[in-house]
Amino acid sequence: MLRFRMLLALALVLKLLGWVELIIGVVSAFGALWAPNFLAKAGLAVAPGSNWLAFFLILFFSLLLAMALIAQGELIQLFLALEKNTRRLAEFWDKH
Repeated sequence: MLRFRMLLALALVLKLLGWVELIIGVVSAFGALWAPNFLAKAGLAVAPGSNWLAFFLILFFSLLLAMALIAQGELIQLFLALEKNTRRLAEFWDKH
């Protein structure tokens, strides 16, 4: 019997969202490097060096959010493993 199915599902969803955020964030960060070229071709003014600032900010905050989501999923799985081991230990001590 699988206990705490919703918590396990939540942990998996959080970890999946973390990896998706990481991929989208890295792609967006590199997109920020190339965006000024496209904007300049469209006739819009872009401040020099702003693409590098956008690149580092997007990359930093994407990594931060991805790590937070993955860590939350791992933490839920840790608590579930801790509960399982505690229950098994209690059952062992009850038998002996």
